[in-house]
Amino acid sequence: MLRPCPPMSNVERQRQFRKRHPGYFSKYKAVAQNARKAARAAWAAEAAAATASAASAEAASPLMLPAPAEIPVIHGLIAIAGIHTPAAPKAA
Repeated sequence: MLRPCPPMSNVERQRQFRKRHPGYFSKYKAVAQNARKAARAAWAAEAAAATASAASAEAASPLMLPAPAEIPVIHGLIAIAGIHTPAAPKAA
C-alpha cells in the first residue's frame, strides 16, 4: 500500500535525492567531460596534422606566381607626365 507523502518543494525533493544517491550526477558528468576531452584532443590532432601538411606542401613545391603584369599604356597620361617632368641635367 502506498503511503501519502507530505507536500514539499522541488528543491527539497532534489536535496533528498542527492543525499540518498551521492555519486549519481558525478558519474554522468564524468562521461560527458571525457567525451569533451576526447573531442578536443581529436580536434587539436587534426589541426596539427593540417598545419604540418600545409608546411610540408609549401616547402616541397616552388611558388607558382603569375607572369609579370604588363603596364597599361594610356597615351594621354603619358603625354601629361612628360610635360611636367623636368629635363634631366646633361652630363658634361
